[in-house]
Amino acid sequence: MKTLLDDYKIIRGSDIHRDGMYLELQQDGAAIAEVFLSDSDQSMIVNTFSNDIPTKVIQGLIAEGERRLPSEPRGDEGLEPDHLIGAVSDPSGGEVHLHLDQKGIDYLVETLSGLKVNLTSNKCDHAHLFSPAWAGNELSTIHISKGEQRVNHIKIYVWTPEWVANNNLKA
Repeated sequence: MKTLLDDYKIIRGSDIHRDGMYLELQQDGAAIAEVFLSDSDQSMIVNTFSNDIPTKVIQGLIAEGERRLPSEPRGDEGLEPDHLIGAVSDPSGGEVHLHLDQKGIDYLVETLSGLKVNLTSNKCDHAHLFSPAWAGNELSTIHISKGEQRVNHIKIYVWTPEWVANNNLKA
């Protein structure tokens, strides 16, 4: 069954400068609206960037924001992705194991490619991957072996060479 948001792409991200997370509504590759959740005061703000957008679409975006932008982990709610990206750590936390299928690899490559575009423009960036337990649908809920810990959030950073040098990131 088709929903009102099927004709749009929704991107989730975080904004360090505004101190919060957002869902961005895109049409034909351009951002046309966003719902932003402030980490500082938990307020949710809708911005249409002066675009005329049907009320039902905005209501759908707000509902997605309320579902996918929680202020804290919410338990095992959310939808499983149609791909497999499962992450677990060993008991010591020293190793992270990723379990992927072809769609998971494609999703991860697309995410990294988006980060690379900004990095080649000399912009630091990051991406979030959340499990359904943390209101996401980028990471899969997978069975874990004894002693393993499920990873519910992966944050991927990309840094410019200047940032790496200025912050002594390399050992």
